[in-house]
Amino acid sequence: MLLRILNEIEGARVVTFEKNYIQVEFISSVFRFTDDVHFYFDDHKKIIHVKSTSRLGFYDLGVNRRRIEKIRRRFDQGEKSYSN
Repeated sequence: MLLRILNEIEGARVVTFEKNYIQVEFISSVFRFTDDVHFYFDDHKKIIHVKSTSRLGFYDLGVNRRRIEKIRRRFDQGEKSYSN
């Protein structure tokens, strides 16, 4: 489900897809900045670890945080629709 969400986001490119790990590059539409996002699936604890970093600059005006929150909301909505 997460992979489907990531593939639907404009500017996203899945770089690595493994059993417990996904790496995605997000390229901004205006300035073409690249951000890296890593998802690690901890099956034992049943959680997803997320790391989001900008390649350039010190401050991104909250872009990475908003992107991850949007992905999280869509993931949570999808989980609820699967459980009904």
